[in-house]
Amino acid sequence: MVVKIQPPCASLSPVLEYNDRKVDSGTCETVAVWNAGTSDPDEAYRVMQDYARGSRRTRDVVFHASVNPSSADRMDREKTLRFIRDMMGRLGYGKQPMVIFEHRDTDRIHWHVVSVRVDSDGYKISDRYENRRCHDIITELSRVYGFRVGRSEDVPRNSTEYDLSHDLASRIEKALRYRCTSMPQLFMVMQSLGVKVHESPAKELSFRLLDRNGKVCSPAIDAMDLMIPTREDMEKSVASQKWSNDDTFRRRQRVNGCVKAALANAPTGDDFRRMLAAKGIDVVYSRTDEGRVFGVTFIDHTNRSVFKGSELEKGLSASTFNDLMQGRWKTDGNDIGQPAPTVASATVSNRRTFSENVGAEVAAMLMESLMESKRRNETPEANRRKKRKRRM
Repeated sequence: MVVKIQPPCASLSPVLEYNDRKVDSGTCETVAVWNAGTSDPDEAYRVMQDYARGSRRTRDVVFHASVNPSSADRMDREKTLRFIRDMMGRLGYGKQPMVIFEHRDTDRIHWHVVSVRVDSDGYKISDRYENRRCHDIITELSRVYGFRVGRSEDVPRNSTEYDLSHDLASRIEKALRYRCTSMPQLFMVMQSLGVKVHESPAKELSFRLLDRNGKVCSPAIDAMDLMIPTREDMEKSVASQKWSNDDTFRRRQRVNGCVKAALANAPTGDDFRRMLAAKGIDVVYSRTDEGRVFGVTFIDHTNRSVFKGSELEKGLSASTFNDLMQGRWKTDGNDIGQPAPTVASATVSNRRTFSENVGAEVAAMLMESLMESKRRNETPEANRRKKRKRRM
């Protein structure tokens, strides 16, 4: 049994439209409507919309989870619905309106649970340590229902238990939480999170999963077949992401400082990437067909923010990096002669470098801390002897 709670989102529409399309195609069925005062799904949707509009301060009001038993768990519909009711009650959603869908669009039957994260008075239901609490809850319930508890990360991609659509949708929803100033920047973030975006001339989107080496490892799935906002909603989300001047300055200064420090110490482009990755920052170069850099973008995964080089300061514009690649970095084969990717498939640094470099950085910090502690703990007499020696 794997229960995956999707990242919260602001609008019910993409989730409900996705399930409605599956119902229309005959691969999905609405099997339960609870706490909505009706058994009609359309009426239940309106009730949940009313809850969402009544939210006092919560922006991301949608609760959406998938319940994925394996064939060995022997969970039929009735047993699964009882489990879902118990699980939702213990998570704090026992009195919330919700709709449960049964999906048969993959090799195994699985269920989707859609609800809202605010109660009838507009107050947010606590999601503190939600995933951890959910795992503890299903572990307890496994003794009642007799299934084996699994985790979503335990499911290999070549297994029938793995759901590509949910994986893609989860990564895309995560990308939408980054502060971007344009759709091309949003597509770059998606690629840095392992999703390759293709945009047709009619502005229709499709997505493919990337492996750890940045190579496509899945078939394309159209946006309309995923539980994600429409392109129009994505554009509105990007346009609405406004920060205060102080917040923008703080985030920009962090990226600016990391980039300048890496430039000062990196002998090659690969070293530059690795130094930034150790700080949680990816760099993306946009190139012409001849390999000339005409754009550079920095993605800060720590603060979920994106900046063009020229937004940091004038000296970090694309021309600076183009000169570096023709000069000091010219011997670095990975940064020379690359064809220009589309904006949605720009070259992104290898995501493994972040974890590979954190250990060395932490070790250096610990050593510096120990030396500082030793200096503070030296006796006054020892300090006076050192001063006398320096005077002599």
